Amino acid sequence: MIQLVRLNNGFLAARTNAPQVSCFDVAGASDDDQEPFGDVPIMQCLGVSSLPAPPTSDGHAEGILVEGVGGLPGIVVAAWDTRTFSLFGRLDAGDTVLHSTGPNQAAQVLCKEEKRQVILATKDDSGEGAMVLVDGKNRKIQLLGWGLSIELSDANGIVLEAGSCRLMVHPDNGVTIQGGITLGGVAAMPGMSMAIAAPPTWAALSALAGPFTPIMAVRGAL
Repeated sequence: MIQLVRLNNGFLAARTNAPQVSCFDVAGASDDDQEPFGDVPIMQCLGVSSLPAPPTSDGHAEGILVEGVGGLPGIVVAAWDTRTFSLFGRLDAGDTVLHSTGPNQAAQVLCKEEKRQVILATKDDSGEGAMVLVDGKNRKIQLLGWGLSIELSDANGIVLEAGSCRLMVHPDNGVTIQGGITLGGVAAMPGMSMAIAAPPTWAALSALAGPFTPIMAVRGAL
């Protein structure tokens, strides 16, 4: 017999370490209307194993139970969690999502077929998100989170951002730095220049185009 059951608690078997779950045959909406079926294994597709989260006021996990398999009282062969259905609104035909089974949907991997994107996303304790985006369509990789970002792309090269500070490295446009700079433990101030030369050369350059102020404790080479 095949039936839909409520999955109230996931755990690992003490002897085999295999995923198992406590199943309940639900006859109505109330918790009093569910009859315990017992603890049974969860058999999922190769390479994917998960445990359902306990029920909450927002919903619960459900599974397809096949009774009397291999001498066992039953095996759960498929499952979903009603609390994660909001994720499916982000899917188009051909897309795939891998997500944690808890009610917070705290970790996700979204594969977008048409956009050629893979998105790895998570949330911190306050619900603020961070993600890694690999975008084949736009030839771009981004790491974003908590006001910080790193980007590698055809359009912009390598870009690092932290608040108002920004570093750009582009094969055609060179290096661009925005924000305060500290070299060798000494802050570079307006009017200061780094020169790879002996002090007498600095004096000669200052006479022609100066003034130049050397930044001490900084060494360079050509």
